[in-house]
Amino acid sequence: MNTLFFNPWLHRILFISWAATIFFMSGRAHIATPIIFQAQDKLVHAIAYGALAFFLAGALQQWIKKDGTRFFTACLVVILYGISDEWHQYYTPGRHADIYDVIADAVGAILGVGLFYLLSRK
Repeated sequence: MNTLFFNPWLHRILFISWAATIFFMSGRAHIATPIIFQAQDKLVHAIAYGALAFFLAGALQQWIKKDGTRFFTACLVVILYGISDEWHQYYTPGRHADIYDVIADAVGAILGVGLFYLLSRK
């Protein structure tokens, strides 16, 4: 894990930048995107929050040494961020809160942390 890819400082910068991007995008009125398939929105949520969890798992590696604790913490923080994002959208004109988005965020968080775990083990 000595490579630049697993540098905790890089992951901290990526985590903060990506969290800010999610917050910015969720504060905008609904952005029209072409619908290619059913549940496309949920896939986008899972990917966005999977990346966020991946970055957070990397950012925490210097502070939390036990893998299980670090990965549980990363998942929990990202899921709570997803809940706060839906709350934020509830008060944004043209947007609405959706429990299924939170579920997609949680699935993405678990997959993102799992991917970090698999890649960091090599």
